[in-house]
Amino acid sequence: RTRNMGLFTADQNLDGTQAIYTRQNTNGARSGLECPEEREYYPYWHPSSWKDIAVLTSEPDRCDYYREQSPNVMAKGYCASDATANNPGDCGTWVEQPSFGLSAPDCQTLGYSRDNHLGNT
Repeated sequence: RTRNMGLFTADQNLDGTQAIYTRQNTNGARSGLECPEEREYYPYWHPSSWKDIAVLTSEPDRCDYYREQSPNVMAKGYCASDATANNPGDCGTWVEQPSFGLSAPDCQTLGYSRDNHLGNT
């Protein structure tokens, strides 16, 4: 599908217009089954097979938003007639995938860690 053109790309020159090209992944490299755009922008706006268990954040005031937008509790839509469309206005047949019917994810404050570092040792 076409990437969300409204996302911040900084000064990066992306190699394409699909959702696999992001400011942190300009060449569209893939690892496993992940979609880079889905990985980097939470909560994601399209349906996903991933179920949320927890959200760790440095901004605990956003926890209510994360809980409300989780696919566990909120339906997500996609365009059945045009795989490149990202919203109902650009699509002929917009389909809502129901939520997973699970409880909202646990949301906790992320423990302290230096920027770009995998932990404190």
